[in-house]
Amino acid sequence: MAAGSTQLDKFGKRRVSDGSTKRPKTWDRKPVPASALISPAKAIMLIPGYDPWKDSEGYVFDTRSAKRAVEWIHRHVTHVKGRLGGKGYRLTPLEQGIICNLFGWKSEKTGMRRYRKALIYVARKWGKTLFAAAIALYLLFECRESGEEWEYTEEGVEAYCAAAAKDQAKLLWGAAKRIIQNDEILSERCRIYQASVARIGPEGDQDSSFFQSICAEANTAHGFNPQVWVMDEVHAQKDGELMDVLDTGTASRTEPLAVLITTADFDRESICNEEHDYAKKVRDGDLSDPAYLPVICEVSLEDDWRDPETWKIANPKYPETPTQEYMEARCRKAQHNARFLNTFRRLNLNIKTQSDVQWFDLNQWDTMGDEFEWTDLIGRPCYAGLDMSSVCDLTAFVLVFPEDGNAILPFFWVPRVTVDRREEKQTMPSYRVWEDQGFMEVCSGGRVDQDDVLDKVRWAAEQFELRQVAMDRWNSAKAQAELAKDGIDVIEFGQGFASMSAPSKELEGLYVEGKMRHGGHPVLRWCAGNVMAETDNSPAENIKPVKAKTRNKQRVQDDNKIDGIVALVMGIGLAMVKEEPTTSVYEERGLVAL
Repeated sequence: MAAGSTQLDKFGKRRVSDGSTKRPKTWDRKPVPASALISPAKAIMLIPGYDPWKDSEGYVFDTRSAKRAVEWIHRHVTHVKGRLGGKGYRLTPLEQGIICNLFGWKSEKTGMRRYRKALIYVARKWGKTLFAAAIALYLLFECRESGEEWEYTEEGVEAYCAAAAKDQAKLLWGAAKRIIQNDEILSERCRIYQASVARIGPEGDQDSSFFQSICAEANTAHGFNPQVWVMDEVHAQKDGELMDVLDTGTASRTEPLAVLITTADFDRESICNEEHDYAKKVRDGDLSDPAYLPVICEVSLEDDWRDPETWKIANPKYPETPTQEYMEARCRKAQHNARFLNTFRRLNLNIKTQSDVQWFDLNQWDTMGDEFEWTDLIGRPCYAGLDMSSVCDLTAFVLVFPEDGNAILPFFWVPRVTVDRREEKQTMPSYRVWEDQGFMEVCSGGRVDQDDVLDKVRWAAEQFELRQVAMDRWNSAKAQAELAKDGIDVIEFGQGFASMSAPSKELEGLYVEGKMRHGGHPVLRWCAGNVMAETDNSPAENIKPVKAKTRNKQRVQDDNKIDGIVALVMGIGLAMVKEEPTTSVYEERGLVAL
C-alpha cells in the first residue's frame, strides 16, 4: 500500500499506511434550524387520523425523553446515499411525531415505554430504510450521557433488521453501518465485522449487544432474544412465521419494540394486510391497544390519483422525496397504461389493489358501470366479438357501440353440467345466481348449444346496425357458415400478439380514461378481474389478454374465465378499423398463423 494511502478496516476505522488508526471523518453538519423543530406535544398529534391521548390512561408523556430521542438522531444520524450522503439527517414533522410518540410515552407505574409495536405504512421512496435504521441505532446506543461515559439502560441489546430476502435485510443494516462510520462518536464505540453484525461498546468492553440482519428463514431465528426488531417491506413476507418468532423472542425483555415498515400489499390473505387491518382498527378507535402505534399514510379510493395534493397523503415527504418530476412521470405513464396504473396506485399511492398482476383494478372498472337500457341502442352501429367455448366452457358474445360512448352489451352462455359442478364444489362466484338474475343463459346438457348463440347474433343483427362479428378461427367453421347465410359479415380474428395487441391497448386506454360504458354487468366484471396482460419481448411491447396465475405456483386458475374480455377485445379491434363494413385490415393484410 502506498505511503499515506488510507482504507477502512473491518472495524470501520480509517487505517493509514504506517499502521496507525484514525477515526472516520466527521462530516460538516449544519445546526438544525429552530423552525424545523416541533414541540413534542404538537409532534405527537401529527400521526394521520390518530389521537395518542384517547387511549392513554395509565401513561404520561415525558417531553424530555421525546426531545432526547429527536436530538440524538439529529446529532448522530447522516444520510448515506446520493447528493446528501454524509450530511446530517433532518427529521420531518411526521418523523418527529413518530419518534416523540415512541420514546416520549411512559407507564406511570413502571416508567417503561408505552409503545411495543408500530406499523409505518407509507408509499415507496419515502426514505423508510434510513428512518428505520435511525430508530434501531437509537435503541442500540440508548444511554444517559455523562461526560465521556455512557451508561447503557440494558445490557445485551439484540437489535435485528428483518426482511423477506437477505439482500433487502442487508439494505437496512448497510444504512446503519454507514451511519456509524460517518459519526466519530458511534464509530469509536462500535465494531463492525463479518459484514452482518454490529457490536457496540469501546473495544474490550464485554457488553454483548449487537445489530444484525436476518431474512425470512424463521427456523434459524428461534432462540433470538430481540430488544428491538425492524421489519422492512412487510408485504413481501410469504407468511407470518418470522414475525411470530421475533415477537415471541421479546418475552423476557422489559421494553421491547417492533417497528414494521411497508408499502401496501395487494388484496389477499397476508401478514401485511392483517397488520394493516389491525392498525386501522386501533387508529379509528374500534380496537383498544394503547401499546400499538398506527402510522397509516394511504390514499382512499375516492381521491383523485392524478392530483398532486393526493400524492402528499401517501408521501409525507413529497416533493422532497419522491420528487415532483418522479411522480409526474409515473402519473403520466399510469394515465395511458392500465397495467402500470395498478402499480402506481399500490406502490406510489399506497392503495391496496386486487392483484399484483391484474390488468384492471375493479374499483376503477366500477366507475364506468352506470346502467343503461339496451333499447336506447336500437339501430345504432356496433361491432361484436364472439368467443365460442369448446365443450363446457363459458361462451361470450360482446357488442361494442363506438359512437355511443363505447357502450358495451355482453351476453354469456354456459352448459347446465358446469353450473351444477360449480355448485357442488361451492366455487365462487355462483353461476346459478347469475342465471337467476338473467346475466347468464344456461344450456341444457353438457355443452353450450351453438344454435342458441347464433340466434342471439341474428337477434343483434335485427336490433342494431351490426357491421361485423369477429371470431377465433378455431371451433368456428360451422358458426361462420351459418351466419354467412344470413348476410352477417364474420371476420376471422387471430388470438396472438399480432392481432390482439392493438385492440388490447385500445381497451386499456378506454379503461384508464374512463371512456366506456359496460353497464356493471357482473359476469364481464368477473372476467375483468381474472385477466392479466401478457407482454411479448418485442420493442413494441405487444400485449394480449391471458388468465391470471396464482401467486405461489404460477399456475393458471381454470375456474376463472376471461372469455368476456377476449370477446370485448375482438369487438374493439373491428371498431378501430375506419373502413366500410365490408372490408377489414385483417382481410387486407392476411391472417397471421399462430
